[in-house]
Amino acid sequence: MRRLSVLLSALLVLCALGLVASQHRARMLFVKMERANALAQKLDSHRDELEIQQTQLAKASLIDDKARNLLKMRERIPQRTMHLLMDEETLNAAHEASVRWRAAALEQGLRK
Repeated sequence: MRRLSVLLSALLVLCALGLVASQHRARMLFVKMERANALAQKLDSHRDELEIQQTQLAKASLIDDKARNLLKMRERIPQRTMHLLMDEETLNAAHEASVRWRAAALEQGLRK
């Protein structure tokens, strides 16, 4: 009978230690999950800010302003527009050169 009591007491202690260990693990996982949720909310907020910023930067007026001021670009006007006309032979030669250039670029890309 004494052996049974000792065995049951040892089993009870082991179960209690297992319970404490599992509760500790559950708490640690809960804390980790809360941190991940907080980070997800922070990243979500940052994404929203970036989307707003992207929308603002994509406005045509801002792009036009930057093109005029930073790049010193001007509107196309007919007086400053030059149209080049090519004869059939020149057009064919340009097309063939373009095809050869693309083939060489594709071949170069395949070698890498």
